[in-house]
Amino acid sequence: MLKAHPHQKEQFTDPLVKGLKTSLHGVTETGAGSNLYDMKTNAVRKGSDWVLNGTKAYITNFFDADVAQVLAITNPGGGRQSFTYFMFDTKEYAGRGYEIGQLYQTMFGDGYTGEIHFKDMVLPESAVLGEVNGGFDIAVMSFNYTRMRRAGMCSGWSKYLIEKTLERVKTRVVGGEPLGAKQGIQWMIADMYLDWQQTRSLSLDVARAIDSPGPWWNLPRPSDEVRRICSLKLSNDESFYRVADRALQIHGGLGVLRDTDINKLFQIARNLRIPGGTDEVQRTTIAETLGLRFN
Repeated sequence: MLKAHPHQKEQFTDPLVKGLKTSLHGVTETGAGSNLYDMKTNAVRKGSDWVLNGTKAYITNFFDADVAQVLAITNPGGGRQSFTYFMFDTKEYAGRGYEIGQLYQTMFGDGYTGEIHFKDMVLPESAVLGEVNGGFDIAVMSFNYTRMRRAGMCSGWSKYLIEKTLERVKTRVVGGEPLGAKQGIQWMIADMYLDWQQTRSLSLDVARAIDSPGPWWNLPRPSDEVRRICSLKLSNDESFYRVADRALQIHGGLGVLRDTDINKLFQIARNLRIPGGTDEVQRTTIAETLGLRFN
């Protein structure tokens, strides 16, 4: 909420920070994910107001959010200056151009993800978050923050899975000896430990390195920093997934039960490789910052 205006901080940011309200972040569409330029949702000036039209998809907390932060095209063909963020109270606009769409059944089965629609929704100038046509930089800030958070999440969960797996193989007896006495199992756990340690070390190195150019919200960021942040997300996504996969495999039948923490973390690990920029997008960005961009 660094770009929020004083009235927005009072109305939205403060209650969100205090846990009195919840929010949604409306960027993704069915045809626009990692590439913002494919976005169709748009806002057009009408006098002193903005008229918002479009649909956002795969939105977390779509049905219950009090506050919406929505990215829309306001300057078509303007490159980085094509987009503007809007922030508003969802309850205030329900039935006034703001509609809840279909529920998506995700792998989590939590009923928490779905669509929101905007149909000739009229917003005042005071709903603009930051500056008009300055939404791209806010989106990038949000993505970078999301990617950096992977470090603590994945490191903590990986450590937990390693501890749970060690407990399992020391107490599960197979053929008269602990499961952990088998070399194949030992090597799997050793690989889990290596994934955790290597990615944790990379994350700490990136966190130290990105402090040098100044506050992370200052844009644009140096290309080497962009590369480091993408490397952090990619490494955490994939190492945590490998740790979770081995933990589930070692737990056997117990691991595939839906009500176990092992299974839940495996689902989370698989999911993390998509939001915040897919693993493939991270690889592409890393390559581009190494000079491999030809258009």
